[in-house]
Amino acid sequence: MNNARLTVALAVAVVGALVLTATAASARQRAPRIPPSVEVHKGQIRVRALPATTAPIRGYITKAGRFPVLAVRPRGAGCEYPWYQLGPEAWACSGWLLPRRQKPTALRRLEATWRPGPFFGARTGPWKRLSFYQNLPALARGRALRLRGTIGFEAHSRILIRRRAYLVTRGGGLVDASHVKKYRQTGLVGVTVRHARELPLALAILQTPLYQIVRGQLRPTGKQLARYAVRAVKRLRTVGGQAVVELSGGAAVRRLDVALAGRPPKPPVGIGAREQWVDVDLAERIVIAMRGRTPVRVMLTSLGANTPAGVFRVEQKLVSKDMVQRYGVDPFFLESIPYVVFFKGDFGFHGAYWHDGFGRRLSHGCPNLGLADARFVFDWLGPRLPAGFVSVRPTKLYKGGLVRVRGRYVFRPGEARPPKKKRLPRPVGRRLRR
Repeated sequence: MNNARLTVALAVAVVGALVLTATAASARQRAPRIPPSVEVHKGQIRVRALPATTAPIRGYITKAGRFPVLAVRPRGAGCEYPWYQLGPEAWACSGWLLPRRQKPTALRRLEATWRPGPFFGARTGPWKRLSFYQNLPALARGRALRLRGTIGFEAHSRILIRRRAYLVTRGGGLVDASHVKKYRQTGLVGVTVRHARELPLALAILQTPLYQIVRGQLRPTGKQLARYAVRAVKRLRTVGGQAVVELSGGAAVRRLDVALAGRPPKPPVGIGAREQWVDVDLAERIVIAMRGRTPVRVMLTSLGANTPAGVFRVEQKLVSKDMVQRYGVDPFFLESIPYVVFFKGDFGFHGAYWHDGFGRRLSHGCPNLGLADARFVFDWLGPRLPAGFVSVRPTKLYKGGLVRVRGRYVFRPGEARPPKKKRLPRPVGRRLRR
């Protein structure tokens, strides 16, 4: 009898030990070890503010080195792989995010290491079509996109196929090298301002004739102000019924030939004394980087008549982005647009490599800037792009920079106006009541 009881007790103890072992093993499976680092194997990986696929998107990361791992969550919450915490409000989960045993490395800042260009566009006119192949299989099958309008892309390499040269774009597309031309980059760079007393400034939109004011009349001097030249303004006056800008050197220019960068009005409510923000003047096509109440940099921009006015916050920043509108009155196909800062939906600052018409209406609504000025605005407005990220969005911890767009767009002489929308004819006949 005692032997039977002892046997039962031993069996119960063995079963309990097995159960405890299985429970510990399953717990170890549920709580994965924290690797020292992770590395992006392929493509771009979405980063979220919390370890769940329903959490707000923080941005995207790509190959930039080995990212440090602060914590690990087991798979779940909409993802079949473990969640890795890469920083404050930064969680990533993907099969292409591979754990590593090595220590983290210094991550590359992609906005600093990327050198945009060279950029190319269609050699033909804007309404003639350019054959663009999305990849090598499409080229082998002869399946091309017939592009028209404004076209631009960044060349990555050059290859020879059947004795014909093709340019390979950064996105992997191919185009016949004999059908494209290289875009020349603008020499426009913003003006650094040390104090508000230096304003107003006059910026020449085009090559502008200089005048002298003699006995209340304008007389040409035979000299011209170079395009994008900047001069200090002495005063504004009317001469012979024309609005004139008198420059500090004694010469004068017509008011409509220059853009005036004046002192911005009071900052929006809530701006800190050292807060970095941007002021946009629609009428003058001027962008001013501000620190509190102090102007820091004056930049000439190209706007559109539909650029929205108001006070906004940065919604997203991207090192580069493709923008495509293949149909409609004014189509475009533009790859690798650099330094994009969206502040209201699809409206945002970005660099423009396909034109050198700053100060004129050559935009679909976004403030276009030269590449140097676009990079400055990208770094000036928050949130700051973390190392290893290709795009970032604001969160509760990292707020977006403030953008104020004021005034009303004014068409200058000789500037093309957008085509008017055709009104549909009213139906003829008796109107039916509901």
